[in-house]
Amino acid sequence: MRINIKALPKDRLLHLFDLAAKTKNEFLAMQVVNELANRKHIRVAEQLIKLGQKANDEKNLASFQMVSKLWNRW
Repeated sequence: MRINIKALPKDRLLHLFDLAAKTKNEFLAMQVVNELANRKHIRVAEQLIKLGQKANDEKNLASFQMVSKLWNRW
């Protein structure tokens, strides 16, 4: 199934990142991170930090681990 992530609002992108983290889909997670970073005109590293803080605040272990994987890969 193909999803046009450029057309999704921010809250749906964050939800899609959480789903990608639960399914361990690194490719989709990185696409979402890139789209969020491009929308805010910030670097990918800064977006990963923000997602890591959000995951930590919500106690979302799967998302936090995905951010960690992407950080080490990036």
